Amino acid sequence: MHSMGADFVIFDGRMSNILFSQAQIQHICHRKEGIGADKLVILEISEGFQETSFMRIYNSDGTQTEVSREEVRCVAELLMAEEDTKTIVVETVSGLINCHRREDGLIELDISNDDNAAPVSYVFEGKLLDIV
Repeated sequence: MHSMGADFVIFDGRMSNILFSQAQIQHICHRKEGIGADKLVILEISEGFQETSFMRIYNSDGTQTEVSREEVRCVAELLMAEEDTKTIVVETVSGLINCHRREDGLIELDISNDDNAAPVSYVFEGKLLDIV
């Protein structure tokens, strides 16, 4: 998938555990030898929250990152389509992110800091592509 110029590979590990080594992630993200991507995302079952999915995000060098707005937007799009809903909560290592589809169809993320600051909203302008 891609959003705002970033492209990434999403693996669904909710039914079976997916573990990649740093070298495997680098290979998958390699533009000439692998699929090619800026980041790799693994969806997992949330251990702390039953009604959400956890997403683990890795940079193309295999290091884990806390949160990436573009990937959260696209994962939210996928989960909303799966659940046939306009709102969803996505969990990352940084915490829970409330996501909702606006009337114009764009995805908005409400991200609050740990200090309870007012949420900042980001709008999804990427496109969902069918993979064949």
